[in-house]
Amino acid sequence: INANADFAYEYATEQFDYGIKLKPWHKGEHTVICTQHPASEQWPVNTSINEWLSQQIKNARQFDKKLIIRPHPRSPIDNKTFRHFGTIVSPKYTTGDDTDFADMCKNAHVIFNHSSNPGIQGVINGVPVVVDQSSLAYDVSSTVDKLCYPDRTTWLNKISNIEYTEKYIENDYAWRRIRSKLINSYL
Repeated sequence: INANADFAYEYATEQFDYGIKLKPWHKGEHTVICTQHPASEQWPVNTSINEWLSQQIKNARQFDKKLIIRPHPRSPIDNKTFRHFGTIVSPKYTTGDDTDFADMCKNAHVIFNHSSNPGIQGVINGVPVVVDQSSLAYDVSSTVDKLCYPDRTTWLNKISNIEYTEKYIENDYAWRRIRSKLINSYL
């Protein structure tokens, strides 16, 4: 869910190829802010989505780019409050995200996200991201003051080693790694 877990990464012995290719870093014409679901394990209890979004709008203004706000697919925002700040790309609130986020990344200059998939997708698609340190994209993220374009190879290898397909769960690979970490670090 977020970077706060112990993924037993240091005991990984193989690299996985899920067919993900890093796109080159690029500079686009708009800033994207992606909100979170307030009931998510990734969301801090002491901050409201509206407070966070208001702060990110202030941060985004410094880039002097068109602003796009993309609410979480299952958590609408108050369009009346925020529509004056930028374009709101509201997904249909279903069980999935019907916006084409990869398409949105093609012309994005920077993405603001607390700690969920848009941060990871932005980095993969060559867009600098500003995320919380609990995000899995934090290791390759930027700050409000400085956009960064680091080498992402090691980061992608790490990400590929903390996500498991059904195959790796069924053949006990995931459990063997976690078990090894428990024995070597905690017992």
